[in-house]
Amino acid sequence: MYNLIYTVPFTNVDGEALTIQILEDGGTGTPVELTGGTPPFIVDVNDEDFLYNPTRFSGATLKLVGSDYLQKLFSTQYQRFKVNLVKAGSVIWTGFITPELYSQDYDNNLFELNIECISALSTLEYIDFKDEGATITLMDIIKKCITESKGDFRAVYMPNTYTSSLNGITVSTANFIDDDGKAMPLKECLEEVCKFLNWTITEYDGIVYFIDMDYIKAGKTSYTNIFTSTTTTLSSTINLRDIPSKGNNNQLSILGGYNRAVVIDSDYEADKDSLYPESNFKWQVPMYSKSKEFNGKTYIKNFAESEAFEPVYYAGNSTSFTKVDDGFSLDKQKQRAGTFLTQVASYDTGNKPVKLNYEDLFEIKQYDDYGTVKYLWQTGDLEFPVIRTKTASPTIVFDTDTKLCIDFKLMIQVTDDWGLPIEGDSMKGGSGWNNDFIYIPAKLRIGDYYYNGTSWTANSDNYFKLYTDCDKNKITAKWLNARNTNDFTTGYDELTGTLINIDKVMVGDLELTLYSPKFPNVEMAILFPPSYMFVKDISLQSQRKEGNTSGEKKDTKYENVVNESYINALDDITFKITSKNNSELSFSKAIVGTAILDTLTNTIDNTSNKPEEYLIKRIINQYKQPKVKLLQVIKPEVQPYSIITDSYLSGKRFVFAGGRINYEDNSIECNLIELN
Repeated sequence: MYNLIYTVPFTNVDGEALTIQILEDGGTGTPVELTGGTPPFIVDVNDEDFLYNPTRFSGATLKLVGSDYLQKLFSTQYQRFKVNLVKAGSVIWTGFITPELYSQDYDNNLFELNIECISALSTLEYIDFKDEGATITLMDIIKKCITESKGDFRAVYMPNTYTSSLNGITVSTANFIDDDGKAMPLKECLEEVCKFLNWTITEYDGIVYFIDMDYIKAGKTSYTNIFTSTTTTLSSTINLRDIPSKGNNNQLSILGGYNRAVVIDSDYEADKDSLYPESNFKWQVPMYSKSKEFNGKTYIKNFAESEAFEPVYYAGNSTSFTKVDDGFSLDKQKQRAGTFLTQVASYDTGNKPVKLNYEDLFEIKQYDDYGTVKYLWQTGDLEFPVIRTKTASPTIVFDTDTKLCIDFKLMIQVTDDWGLPIEGDSMKGGSGWNNDFIYIPAKLRIGDYYYNGTSWTANSDNYFKLYTDCDKNKITAKWLNARNTNDFTTGYDELTGTLINIDKVMVGDLELTLYSPKFPNVEMAILFPPSYMFVKDISLQSQRKEGNTSGEKKDTKYENVVNESYINALDDITFKITSKNNSELSFSKAIVGTAILDTLTNTIDNTSNKPEEYLIKRIINQYKQPKVKLLQVIKPEVQPYSIITDSYLSGKRFVFAGGRINYEDNSIECNLIELN
C-alpha cells in the first residue's frame, strides 16, 4: 500500500494550486513538505512524428531545492516511490521515481536536486507477463497492464473502432513465453495489442487514452471507459488561434511521406515435429542391467528414467489390476505389471563393439509376478493407461487445414520371459484372423476437446484405436509399424502414420495418452499369452495443407508500394499477435469464438479488413504525401483526441503528438502533426 511521505506544493502563473505527492510502497509516518525548484515539475510526452506508434508514454523531471540529498528516494525498484501531480483534487500525472537516476549541484549547502521519473505505464517494461491460464482476451491483457502499472488513473478511454468486443478476442498465453521460459515484458504485450488494433496508447492529464487517428479523422467520438464499462462522447475541435500563446518558439516544418509499408507477422510457431516429447531416457543409478543371448546376438537392457515420462505400475490378481506407486524391483519376480522405461542394445555375440547404441523402449509388462493369472491386454480398452507424458504441451491454435499424425512401433513378445524385444519367428493367425485385432487404445485431448476417431467433442470418454501393419503371418516377435492412413491424394506429403482429422478450430494444450495394447484371445493358430509388449519411436507430428514444407519458419509479409520508381520506405512493422495466415501451428493467432480471426469490421468506413492490411492502408493513406508539422508553445488546452485547425493554414487539420509540459508556466511546447 502506498502512503504519502513528501509533498511539494506550488502555484502556476495563473494562480492555480498544484501539489506533487511522493508516496512510498509500505511507507509510514507524517508527510514532510519540500520546496520545489524552478520549474518544479516538467513532463515530456513522447513526441515522435509517426502517428501509428503503438505507445506514446511520458517521463518527468522533479526539481527540489534544499540541503537534503533525499537518498531514501533512490531505490533499485521501479515501483517503490510513486509520484502524483494533483490539481483541484485530481491526479493529472502519475508515475514513479526512476531507480538511482538523479543529479544536483555539489558546490553549495543549498542546491537543486533533479529527480527523474517515468510514467506508470512505462514501468511495464520491467514487469513480466505471468501465465495465468491457457488463453487470455485482448481486453484482459489491457486491464492486466493498467493494474500492474499501479498508476492512479482517473479513467481509461477506448475508441469504439471495431464491432467485435475485445472481450471476445483471445490469444494463447504461450505466445508471451519464449522457448526458454522467459516471459515477455507487459509493455511489449500492450504494444502488440495496440499494433493489432492499429491504436496508440498514451497517458495525458491523469487519463489513459487509446487513440485511433483515423477514427478521430472520420469525426467519430464514441469511447468506452473500461473502468465503468460506460460509453461517453469525447469531442474537441480547437482553432490554434483561440488558444493563448505561451512563447515565441513556434515552428513549421514539412515531414516527408512514405510510399512503401511492410507489416510482418512474426508468428511464434510450435515445433510441428515436437508436439510429443522425445523420450531421452537416462540410466538409473545404480545401473541395473540384464542380458540374454539369442540366435547369435547378445541383448542388454538397462532400466532408465525420463524427465518427460514416468513409469506406471499395477498390482494384479485373478480378476483385475490396481495402480500402485512403486512396482520396480531389481528382482524380476517382485516386479509389478505396467510400464518400465528401458534402454536396449544388441550386438553380434563374440564381437563386442567399442560402443553400444541403445534404443529407448517403453516395456509394458503384462502380468504381475505375484501370481496373477490375468494380463493387461485382457482388460478393457480404457482401464489402464501405460504411456503418458508428465506435462501437456503449451496452448496452441489448431486450424482445420492442419492434420496431426501419430506414428510408433510395437512389438508383442509371447515366449521371452526376460523382458527383451528379441525378434524371431512370429506366431500366426488362424482362419478368422483380422488385422484389426491388434491395436493401442489412445486418448487425444486438445484443450477441452477429445478425439473419437473422426471428430472432436467435449466428451471426455472419447477415444480411438491406433492400429498396426500386422498381418496373419506377422503378429509377434516382430516390430509392427503404426498403420499408415495417409497417401498422396490428401495433400499432406510430410506425414506417415495414422492421420488425425482436425474438424474445428481448437485452442488448447495437447495431451496424448496410450493405454495397454490389445491382443486377441481367439483366432490364433497357437495361442501363447503375451508376457511383454514394447513401444518405441512414438511421434506426434503436424502439417498444414499447402503449408511451408522447407522445414524453416517463414514469416507472413504484407506489403503495399505506391510508385515503384521511387521508394521511400517506412521501417517494417512486426506483429506478434496475428490474424489467419499460412503459418503452421502457432501460439500467436487471435481467436474469435471457435475460429481464427481473419478480419475485423471497423466503424470508420464499415469495412472488414485483416488488421495487418488495414494498418498498411491507413499508413499509405496518411503518408502518401508530405505533412505539415507545427511546434507551438501554448496553454495546455489540447487533448489527445482533439482536432486542431489554424486560421493561417486553411483546410489543414492537426492532431496532438506529444510535447513538453511546464506545469508552473502552465504551458506546453506542443507537437502537432497534420492529418491527411
